[in-house]
Amino acid sequence: MKRRRTQRRHLFALSLCALGLLTACQAPQALVDLTGQDTSAPATQETEPVAQISPQAMGYLDAAAYGDGFLAVGTQGRLDQISAGGGVTQLDSGMDGALSQVAVRQADAVAVGENGGIRLTQGEQPVVLELPVDAALHSVCFFQSRCFLGGEAGTLLSSTDLKLWNTEKLPVSGNVTGLAATQQQCMAATDRGELAVTTDGSHWTVLDYNEYYAKQVRFTGIIQDGTMFWAYGTEADGTAMVVMSTMGSVWTERVLEVYDQNQVIDGGEKPIADMAFD
Repeated sequence: MKRRRTQRRHLFALSLCALGLLTACQAPQALVDLTGQDTSAPATQETEPVAQISPQAMGYLDAAAYGDGFLAVGTQGRLDQISAGGGVTQLDSGMDGALSQVAVRQADAVAVGENGGIRLTQGEQPVVLELPVDAALHSVCFFQSRCFLGGEAGTLLSSTDLKLWNTEKLPVSGNVTGLAATQQQCMAATDRGELAVTTDGSHWTVLDYNEYYAKQVRFTGIIQDGTMFWAYGTEADGTAMVVMSTMGSVWTERVLEVYDQNQVIDGGEKPIADMAFD
């Protein structure tokens, strides 16, 4: 497959199960999954739960660099530690629901999913987080001195020690489907087309992307590459879309095209399940 340079980085297409390919290669550059769950159903006035993974879509849902290898999470509480050489060690996450996202800071890793979250410290066994709310969680990131977890109906949890958690409600109407942070700011995305930004972890400014840009977008996630934030999701017709911003106040949409033999074989018709930069 031909690689197309975008913002001086390479863009790849892969399926959910293809995250397993990370076990046998170096850290990827830009990974875009164009075969994810279709979340293009129009939003209603009530906040709806994020669509669950179908029984047929089994496997890894997210991965992050961990130690000298990777930590991969997935359906049915799957938690695997993958060495640089491709060796897989299956860990007991203590959960039977899907783990959809994982974030790492030094020796600590936190994964979240349908039934809450877990903490993993290198050399120790996974520990289920004792959280003050009973809600599905969809996103996690580390920002400044805290770890943030995002979930249903704007739920946001934060902790400095991964043991005691504070609960707040983001000023959004949707489910928090993505969290990402640089050293200077943290951003959240929702499935109602909202993008929230903070520089201190306490005060958030919300941009309604759909209202501002006259769109009907459902964001399914957000990542950062060190200088730029990339939010991704689907438009009303199910078309995949990606927007980028440095500060969160102005966003630019990017065109998604997958090439094979110099021919466009996918113009973004399939929804994006996940993205990552090295």
